[in-house]
Amino acid sequence: MQKKFKDKGVVFVGISTEQPPKVKPFVQSMGDKMDYTVAVDKAQKTAKAYMGAFDVNTIPHAFVVDKAGKIVWHGHPMEKLDSAIEKALAPKS
Repeated sequence: MQKKFKDKGVVFVGISTEQPPKVKPFVQSMGDKMDYTVAVDKAQKTAKAYMGAFDVNTIPHAFVVDKAGKIVWHGHPMEKLDSAIEKALAPKS
């Protein structure tokens, strides 16, 4: 997905609540399959703000945030994430 949308200014960030010694080797082992930024949410503030706000307790889970910083879609990444991104990128009429 990062490759598909990178020329449109879309940025993907994976966020993990696991510790860096576990996350870093995993990301490295994925190589080019994981070509987006991965952050560690040590205090789980991001997880609580996003996952908690929508009462989500399963992963993977994706959020589409528009240019104004508004969450315009959330759900399982395999369930229409690409169309949600396209919609967020579409000019507003």
